[in-house]
Amino acid sequence: GPRGAGRAGGGVGGGRGAVVRRLRVSRGRPGPLVICYLGVRQPITPPIPVVPESQIPSYSTAIYGAQRPSGVAVSPSGDRIYVSQSEGSRVGLVFDAGGTKVGTMAPPESTGTDHVPVYLAIDPLTSEVYVSDRLAGAIYIYDRDGAYQRTFTLAEPRPGWQPLGLAFDAKGTLYLTDLSGPFQKVLVIDRAAVVV
Repeated sequence: GPRGAGRAGGGVGGGRGAVVRRLRVSRGRPGPLVICYLGVRQPITPPIPVVPESQIPSYSTAIYGAQRPSGVAVSPSGDRIYVSQSEGSRVGLVFDAGGTKVGTMAPPESTGTDHVPVYLAIDPLTSEVYVSDRLAGAIYIYDRDGAYQRTFTLAEPRPGWQPLGLAFDAKGTLYLTDLSGPFQKVLVIDRAAVVV
């Protein structure tokens, strides 16, 4: 065959950046598949883990009605799906597990009309939904059905902050990306709203 046929992996020379040094494929004949680790360069010993067919994700349904969705979060029980939309009415949407719209998450009227909800995260301790708003530079908090509860405020305010990405760990610590200043950063925020 053509030169190099039956071989894959760019790290033939064995440089430190190569994840796979060499992979030979036997066409038409059974043969061992050898994958070498970076640095150690030892083969993976069989059996290689395989996901059972019953556990392979599959398509079940689609949800329509969100205009330019940018963030999605699912309740731990799976009975609520939260979607932020950055076009149209620019409010968050609440769907049930079957994809039926059951609510909206609108920021308080006192904050004006310039909003772009971007990312969402669910507090594992309270089931409240946190939504970052890019234009307002705010994080709004809603109950599981989409009712506005309050605006998240830090214990020590950061004027001009621009929260965007949101995530919680299992203990309820909030991680968020802040786009303000010359450098983007990840803030770690404890339950008392203190940046740690």
